[in-house]
Amino acid sequence: MAKVLLDALAGLQRALSGDEPLGPRLDRAAELAARIVPGCAAAGITVGAEGRAATVGHRGRPAVLLDQVQYDSDRGPCLDAFRSGQVVEVPSIAAAGATWPEFGDEAGRLGIHHSLSSPLVTPVGSLGALNLYGDGAEPFDADARSMAGLWADEVAMVLHDALERDRLQRLVDQLELALASRDTIGQAKGVLMHQRRIGPDQAFALLAEASQARNLKLVEIADHVARTGSLD
Repeated sequence: MAKVLLDALAGLQRALSGDEPLGPRLDRAAELAARIVPGCAAAGITVGAEGRAATVGHRGRPAVLLDQVQYDSDRGPCLDAFRSGQVVEVPSIAAAGATWPEFGDEAGRLGIHHSLSSPLVTPVGSLGALNLYGDGAEPFDADARSMAGLWADEVAMVLHDALERDRLQRLVDQLELALASRDTIGQAKGVLMHQRRIGPDQAFALLAEASQARNLKLVEIADHVARTGSLD
């Protein structure tokens, strides 16, 4: 089994690598989980932020439908795993129907009998969950649970890296905007200093007063002055 796990993990790492958009890579990860994890009929990858959750990768229509019924009702093993950062296994969905009635009804309609949700834990907390749905008579075994844990760890790492890159890009964008704003304000101050024979502090004060009086951002006033040469 160790070799199977290593081979599966290597396949997952290949599926998640590359520069293409994150969505297709997560779909491949879900597809591999559904194909390799013993007894898995469908798989979904949930990501949550700001009180909302969405399926960002999946294999099999039941995964999408079962994930969504949990989002709509705001309860279910998928959300419990995400919010708690703990694995939530449901050996018999029928027996757990009272806990999550909407999820239980939908699972019964789709012929899904058990599920396993593993949190996507990162250094900044849980980002979501990997959800495996089984249609066999027996619940997921120890091998399936081990593989699900490895899958969740790899997916969590990829999501965390993507978020870090996005955060870095936002910082770069903010810095570029700040530099552009500084240049624009500097140009506007130069115009006012030349026109009115005043110093840089006085020129900045004029810009600030105009910004407050017109309820516009300082950089918008500065842009107008730099382009037109006038505070009017």
